[in-house]
Amino acid sequence: MSISERPLTRQDRDTLKPYSTANEKRSTYLNFAGLFFILFFTIFVALGLLCDFTAWMFGWPDFEVVKWWLCGASAVLSLAYSGKWALQEHKYIKASTGVSALVDQDLQDGFAAIERLEVVAVVEVEEEEDEGAGFLLELRDGRVLFLVGQDLDLYSLHVEPDAENEVAGDIFPSDKVDFVYAPKSGVRLDVIGTGSYLKPRSWVKRRAGRTRPTNHAGPMPDSFNDGPLEDVLKRYGFVEVPASACQENV
Repeated sequence: MSISERPLTRQDRDTLKPYSTANEKRSTYLNFAGLFFILFFTIFVALGLLCDFTAWMFGWPDFEVVKWWLCGASAVLSLAYSGKWALQEHKYIKASTGVSALVDQDLQDGFAAIERLEVVAVVEVEEEEDEGAGFLLELRDGRVLFLVGQDLDLYSLHVEPDAENEVAGDIFPSDKVDFVYAPKSGVRLDVIGTGSYLKPRSWVKRRAGRTRPTNHAGPMPDSFNDGPLEDVLKRYGFVEVPASACQENV
């Protein structure tokens, strides 16, 4: 195992920016503004129609003034509710990721780390909530790397390996991989197979009743876990299905 560095590419920066503090604040603001507009517009239209109907029904022309008072009150209530919702989401995002400040530092430093790993066994993990294909890689040093993402869909057991890529030394899963990540935050930027194709020995899914209600109920995406692989599977309630059985069901 060895670790080296290279400058961040434009694609690396595009991968990191959604995790940055600036993007987090911008997303929260847009959510707040959007929800406020929807709530206020809906209440405004509803109250406007109600007041117009009441004024016409009972012949109260002065009742139009009441409409504007009610609309003003609805705007204040919508603003308060939207602000509370946006603040809660901001706190949730910050608590669930906890990487925004570290990503800012990675962007400022401008370097990516490349960790060269030797892989001894691979299993493919059942996809959850449209996250993309997942793989557990048992490493020669005893750790288990969990990779997940839609960029890995091409390497699923459902897809045959590309012979041209294999010749070029860019095939995954592989018995040797370069794991490229942002040093401070740990956000994965790329994973490159540099050895020979290593077919997943099995496809694993969660045991019945062991759904993942939160990210902390299973291995975190792009994380290293204490091995061996059998212990990781048992720890998180995974059940192995032979790779051949998975392909027959395609």
